[in-house]
Amino acid sequence: MMQMQKRLKYEGSPYSQMVQAMRDIGRNETSTMEFGTIISAPPDIKLHIDHDENTYDKDDIYVSERLTAHKRKADIIGLVVASPMTANGQGPHTHELTSISLKNAEISYLDVLKEGDRVIVECDNERAKFTIVDRVVSYK
Repeated sequence: MMQMQKRLKYEGSPYSQMVQAMRDIGRNETSTMEFGTIISAPPDIKLHIDHDENTYDKDDIYVSERLTAHKRKADIIGLVVASPMTANGQGPHTHELTSISLKNAEISYLDVLKEGDRVIVECDNERAKFTIVDRVVSYK
């Protein structure tokens, strides 16, 4: 019952409720969670924080790696099913591939922050630094 009462006190959109919960659970006097908008895309990133007249540039901003262009190594495990074929691959034939396994595969993530993206930002009020935690969308 206590959990339900705590949940009901948050108002607004689901994203607003999430920020309110983060503020409540992780109460820290020097840092707050806010919404913002990307004004200029990386590498010369600029950020506007909601309810703040200032615009902040790359000297003040940190970005979570998953919001940048980056590469990761991964093993993609599956089962490769091969159909029989004619000798030396001669003649018309087909292969049925239902899945695949890749060891030490390199995955390139290319979906970077763009102008106009809405983001959740941790604001370090003591050092005037801002960490873009994630991109958010609204299905209004």
